[in-house]
Amino acid sequence: MNEKKLFQLAANEKMPDIEDVRQRCLNQEVRAHSAKEQRLPWMKRVMPVAACALVVLVAVFAVPHLSNNNAVIDPSVTPNSIYINRLDAIPLGRNLMHFALLQNDFIKMSREELCEYYGANIFPQVPEDLKNWDSSPEYEYGIYRRNNGSGEVYFDQNVINYSNDNFSRNINIETAKGTMPLYDVAAFNGDDFIKSSIGGIEIGIGGTEDGCYYAEFMYKGVGFCIITDGLSQVELISVLESIMK
Repeated sequence: MNEKKLFQLAANEKMPDIEDVRQRCLNQEVRAHSAKEQRLPWMKRVMPVAACALVVLVAVFAVPHLSNNNAVIDPSVTPNSIYINRLDAIPLGRNLMHFALLQNDFIKMSREELCEYYGANIFPQVPEDLKNWDSSPEYEYGIYRRNNGSGEVYFDQNVINYSNDNFSRNINIETAKGTMPLYDVAAFNGDDFIKSSIGGIEIGIGGTEDGCYYAEFMYKGVGFCIITDGLSQVELISVLESIMK
């Protein structure tokens, strides 16, 4: 989407800055640092199991339910295994200053056109109190093609935002075709985290002590990075599952 217009929209319509949402998701230790330190690109890590307890959840979706029981369950009955890895911070998003995005190369797309381009439905089912920001005419989806929009695609990362009326509950989704969306720091490194599985799709899920969640996965050739603030674990999994129908 047009980032400049999004910033203007946030200012004019009092929509929350997504970076502010991310900052609220930092743990107590991070928030205790000075304002100057908080402007640094915080490295989000999965804390070692030996140093931080891993929250292990097995999800049963016939009836929404989360269990702390880590026993082996018949996959024909419960196909989804959900593991919430402890994070000390939610990741920082892309920095568009690293890209030469030319406005004349931007091709605006509707929801339907964007899904057709990606080859997948990228818009999840969300709780009823959350509304998509794209109801504003200033909010745009699209891709960038060279030569004034007639050449090859060189940037197709899009942002989808949902919030409730007072912005205490938010979902931030970033998508890219054929690759994961660009983030400053990799979310899950090495073998220090446990992957989840939803409908047979591997997914990395992490959560902070403050109840923010981060998920990343590839589905139908589309990379997804999803951040939630103010949503429960059950709501998070429901959102993820709705994408993978």
